[in-house]
Amino acid sequence: MPSRGYGTNGATASLPILSASPGNIPAPSGTRLRARAAFIFEGVEDEIIGDFGLIGGGAAGIELDCLATELGSPPNMLRLASSDGHSPMMLLVNEEFGVVPPNLGADVNPRVKADLAFGETPSGGALFCTSSIAWCGSLSHNRYDNNISRITWNVLSRFLEEQDFST
Repeated sequence: MPSRGYGTNGATASLPILSASPGNIPAPSGTRLRARAAFIFEGVEDEIIGDFGLIGGGAAGIELDCLATELGSPPNMLRLASSDGHSPMMLLVNEEFGVVPPNLGADVNPRVKADLAFGETPSGGALFCTSSIAWCGSLSHNRYDNNISRITWNVLSRFLEEQDFST
């Protein structure tokens, strides 16, 4: 099965159903992507997304967030993609721990990752999370003609429509 991903400042990435080469986060394939979030990847044909950018060379870096219901992530959020394999220099963000524990680095802590996520709200709205500060640094690549810009356009365009999101 082909994999898709987005750049992670030199990291490798995987999802339970996909794997990717170094420097990428897999995005879901068309057959595995739930219909409720399919609009996000419309027009994105690349196997790898965001393996470019002004901030560390990829769309996932600097500070990363992952879905964690125990920390407040809504339970209906879809994890569309997830980074892993970041260097030991990428650490768990301090909001995720009280006392400084050992094993904060990405080389030993599986929670150090960026989860590309989408979910609907009970009131008909929706949430889209890139989970990385570095996402914006990939927008201008190739004069904004790239997969990160396309995904961002798709999301913003859909969010501007008057039609509610189904929950």
